[in-house]
Amino acid sequence: MGCIFYQLVYQRPAFSSDLEVGYYQWTGSSFKLPMVSEILTREDSKTFLSSILLPMLEIQSSKRPSATEVRQTFNDFCGFLNITLRPFFSPTEFEMISGKPMPTEKGSFPI
Repeated sequence: MGCIFYQLVYQRPAFSSDLEVGYYQWTGSSFKLPMVSEILTREDSKTFLSSILLPMLEIQSSKRPSATEVRQTFNDFCGFLNITLRPFFSPTEFEMISGKPMPTEKGSFPI
């Protein structure tokens, strides 16, 4: 998840090659985030990004947050900004894919 999220934010891969991934794993070095992103312009967004993205790029998988923990972190941050996260699918699309109606209660949307 970390590499995918990184690529969404920075519009380039976190690692340039498999060799670079292996080196990162072998050396155990800390991952350094670029200071500039065309998407992130607010300082609080950059702080949030480093707090969520760096753990997602941990070498040991047991140290990485679960998808549920990542979602909760996003929910907490959006609450801080007074933003409501909305599901990616419309209720009709959700029902077509899952065969069930989309939950409507806040906090009940399954991940």
